[in-house]
Amino acid sequence: TQSTWGIGMGTQNANKPARLAPVTSLKWLVVLNLLGNLFFSGMIFGWGSLMLIFEQDHVFERGCHKTESDDKCRKQENLLTAMYTAASTAQPLVSFGCGYLVDNMGPRISNIACFCILTTGYLILALAGPENRILFFGFCLVGIGGNLHFVNTYPVSFIIEKRRMPIFLSSANCLFDASAVMGLLLYLIYKHLNVSRAGVFIGYAFLSLFTHIPSYFLWVPHEHSLNQQERAAAKHSAATNSDNPDTNNNEDSNDDEVLQEVRHPIQSKSFVQQLKTREFRFVLFVLCFYSFKSSVYLGTNGLLLRSLGDKKKDYIFTQIFQGVLPCSVLFVPYIEKMMRVHGFIYSFRVVNILGIIYSIITLIPNLEVQCVAALIYTNFRAIFFSVFGTYMGHTFGPGAVGRIFGVILIFVAVFNALQIPALFVTNDYLDGDLKWLNLLMVLFVIPVAIATEMMKRSIKDTPGAEIKQPRRLKQSESRTRIAVASV
Repeated sequence: TQSTWGIGMGTQNANKPARLAPVTSLKWLVVLNLLGNLFFSGMIFGWGSLMLIFEQDHVFERGCHKTESDDKCRKQENLLTAMYTAASTAQPLVSFGCGYLVDNMGPRISNIACFCILTTGYLILALAGPENRILFFGFCLVGIGGNLHFVNTYPVSFIIEKRRMPIFLSSANCLFDASAVMGLLLYLIYKHLNVSRAGVFIGYAFLSLFTHIPSYFLWVPHEHSLNQQERAAAKHSAATNSDNPDTNNNEDSNDDEVLQEVRHPIQSKSFVQQLKTREFRFVLFVLCFYSFKSSVYLGTNGLLLRSLGDKKKDYIFTQIFQGVLPCSVLFVPYIEKMMRVHGFIYSFRVVNILGIIYSIITLIPNLEVQCVAALIYTNFRAIFFSVFGTYMGHTFGPGAVGRIFGVILIFVAVFNALQIPALFVTNDYLDGDLKWLNLLMVLFVIPVAIATEMMKRSIKDTPGAEIKQPRRLKQSESRTRIAVASV
């Protein structure tokens, strides 16, 4: 009998011993990867709170002339915003390198690389002087290391049961969103426990040590299972492109069992051929638009709340915003069920609806109403990354998803770099009024909605493209999934 977190390789032959990964180490591997997503993958997006740490530690404050009536420093705001923009741009820009590292060097080496990058970044943030521009580099390393950890999560989804892939990837993506709350946690430690900036970030460097080094050793008994699936995908690709595919019938029968899980026809194509598919263009287009939209909201929400009077309330709404982000984890079972029951197109439409609602609410100049926008945005971001992350894993398979993800995020990085001129125009020509930028974010939903409807027929007509189940889940099975997701 296959274990709950056993390798999803289809039905085993009764005369053969089941070749499952050790269950205990696999459970710990799943737990550590998900915790790593919470701690590191999207930590830079807790910028609203991290910016308060840097401001109150007088980072980039030289040359500012603050008064009691106006304690704003445009120079400091611009430099700190540029630091966030640099990190949020660098994070996806190196994604192809991260994907290449994971696909070719394996998850164990990637774990060590992730540990080295994150530790270096946190030590720079801890020890660099307040006017030292190396802080830009340190914050970029934090973003890059978080991205590498997130990409390195994908291989885990291929060594658990196939039916567990959506719930695992949904959890990973929601914890990516929830990791933004780590910025709030660090700010509360900095403010209320009187821990210095150096103490806060050095402590976080040790957290990376205790997360990534154990993962290196836990991957040892499981890399063979991952390599077996990649060989199966490569064999299937060769057989599909061969004039005489029957010549491979006498190959290792274990690979034949793995092939039962290789379902989407795109997985039989080479990496270069996958880049030419309609599915790749669709994911590229949507991720560019919505990642930019999401980054703009995260990067400017603190400024929006401050312009509405949050400083007079001791930044309580900024802290509420950061605290709301992890709430998306509560919806993991329902995101997974939505994909299983209704499929990808329905899920894409839900993302579009949430995207336009929260953007409209940001146009309302009221602090209390912005709490509603933050809650809707949290669910938008969670469902967006969960659905598209699962769609990429389901569509492109274990042999190429890391590189596919990397190529897409390079374009995302270039697109995200447009935040710099957008914020420059907003600050210098619109006197910091974010209304026009937020209005543009409302309009961003329209082309994505059109692209979604254009993909509807393609997903419906392609065998294996849809993830929803043709049968209803048994009540007991549904309860089990919700229980596992809640844990």
